[in-house]
Amino acid sequence: MIPSSSIGPQANGINSMGRLCAYDEIPEQGSAYSIIPEEQGLDSARTSMLSATFGIALQREVRSFLGTPDEMRRTSNAYFSSIHYRLPIISESRFNQNFPKLFNPSTIDFTTLCLCMKLVHTSPSQQAVGGTDAVSPSYLIAKSSIGLLEATGFLTLDAIQSRLLLVLYEVGHGIYPAASVSIGSCARLARHAGLSRDFWHAQEAAVANPDAEERRRTWWAIHNLDRFIALCGGDAILASEDATPDTHLPSDPEQLPCIVTSEAARPTVSTPAPFSVGPFARECQVAHLMGRVVQHIYHPVADLEFRSRESFQLESTLKAFLPILIEEELEFSSYCGALGICISSLYALYSAPTAPINHNSEGDNHNLEKISTQMTGLSQHLLKSAGDENTLTMMSLFIPYALYQTAAIQLNLYQRSRNFAFKANAELIIEILTCMSKRWRAAVKYLAALESDSPLVMLPPQGFYLGYSILDEDAGNQ
Repeated sequence: MIPSSSIGPQANGINSMGRLCAYDEIPEQGSAYSIIPEEQGLDSARTSMLSATFGIALQREVRSFLGTPDEMRRTSNAYFSSIHYRLPIISESRFNQNFPKLFNPSTIDFTTLCLCMKLVHTSPSQQAVGGTDAVSPSYLIAKSSIGLLEATGFLTLDAIQSRLLLVLYEVGHGIYPAASVSIGSCARLARHAGLSRDFWHAQEAAVANPDAEERRRTWWAIHNLDRFIALCGGDAILASEDATPDTHLPSDPEQLPCIVTSEAARPTVSTPAPFSVGPFARECQVAHLMGRVVQHIYHPVADLEFRSRESFQLESTLKAFLPILIEEELEFSSYCGALGICISSLYALYSAPTAPINHNSEGDNHNLEKISTQMTGLSQHLLKSAGDENTLTMMSLFIPYALYQTAAIQLNLYQRSRNFAFKANAELIIEILTCMSKRWRAAVKYLAALESDSPLVMLPPQGFYLGYSILDEDAGNQ
């Protein structure tokens, strides 16, 4: 097995792109929750005027959507038993401490967070919209509320998490290019608030401080979504920094309120695949590899020999994770997010639009058949989860795209061979996507794409690769 550290960027010195890695020390944070810099873009009087002018009308709309405090309490309970299971970025204890401040004009950032929690938890069938359009009035209210936070200089963790949940909603429902724009804005907001500096330079503090662990999780979630959006859209420009091999992975959700005393006991990005880690930590570990795949495909180096070696290393590391992820998903039903990321990354390597002319396309086709058929072995397991309303709400939004790609490959194999086993595999996956469309509208778009005679393996949501200008025209579209 080739460990993931063999392809990770170096922690110090010169990285793989030949650039010097140098980082500044950061000052200590004065507050665990309020991470506002000393100088604001707007002075307090201007901020108060803007809040008074626009905030009152907006708060009225927000109240209408959130309902009574009791209704919001039920929504938050449902959120922490579903979405939080996959994206454990919000401290439930801190949320409960702040809940009495709901609808307080001075805590519009917390109210916006509640708004986004309800938005992302609401299924498409519960929204008053038609067809497959997820741009609902509640979504527009959330966008407006976040815009107000940014305009009035709210650089708080609640504001960042609100934006992050909005990205989750946009990705899950296939709202592009809004999702791509939002993740860039979210990453920038986090950088201005100091999350990235905390993330890279306060490792020891994060171990001893559960508040810092919440910030760490928030940054990791930005990291993961950023790379998924980049892979889907064919974009080589990432909004968030890459992790290093010795960067610590987030702890399990149950550990958030606790103090972890042993630094050495915490797994890192380069921890070998067989080592057991939690679902979110595993997702972060594989998303780091996805980021390397994005750079390999959409920002390729000119040296073909180096590209070939790098491709082999990435493929070997992802393949080392694959059987472990399948086993973990079958046993615990909580690793489908990491599995989806791993599968999509492998498909991207085998279907890259930047593949050299002398690339072994026959070998890639064989690998696509092998990996996709291996993925179909999970169909009954995933169908059981998707068919149950309770477990459907806890399925990762990273899995529908991998399922679409698997079905597309199987349908193309059927078109070439007329082997009905491939067609049966694809039909079962289509059934899973049909179930998932009740939760994430992006699945509806995938189902529509699968109706074509030869569905594409890579399906950029905007219809083209954002990084196509740097690609070889002769490579063509996949």
